[in-house]
Amino acid sequence: MQLYENLQYSDLTSRSADADWRSFAALDQQVQRHGLVFMPGLLIGHNVAIGDDRLGRESRLCEDYARRFATSPGLLWYLNGDYVLDPARHAFDVRALWNRWLVSSYRNRAQWFETWGDSAAGLTWGDLNFPPADSGRWDDPAALTGPRSSTG
Repeated sequence: MQLYENLQYSDLTSRSADADWRSFAALDQQVQRHGLVFMPGLLIGHNVAIGDDRLGRESRLCEDYARRFATSPGLLWYLNGDYVLDPARHAFDVRALWNRWLVSSYRNRAQWFETWGDSAAGLTWGDLNFPPADSGRWDDPAALTGPRSSTG
């Protein structure tokens, strides 16, 4: 099998420009003309620690690409790889998502405080930094980031 992998779209805006879509179409046409399997990597190397707005823009790009090239033969759907995890680049968004997840994971502040124990000391429920402080303990609930089961 011959495969052409294109690590193509590196700077995402809310919508691809017409010139980008023409380039994508020309590349798809050339790959098909030469009988290659085409592997378009739309989000290669993109940071996965992002907020809702950027995730929405990336999702729309992938949806648009899939819709435009749905009938292309030999297209291998590989939209992301070589992930980057860099929460500092979008620290405000990541912090908001972290706190939203914690609020949805624990029934209330009391359950969170009971579960986190000493790790919760001095912290404000709903306004926690990400990542949580590392105590170095393997059993630190702040590091494990999940509520205890009813059996544990």
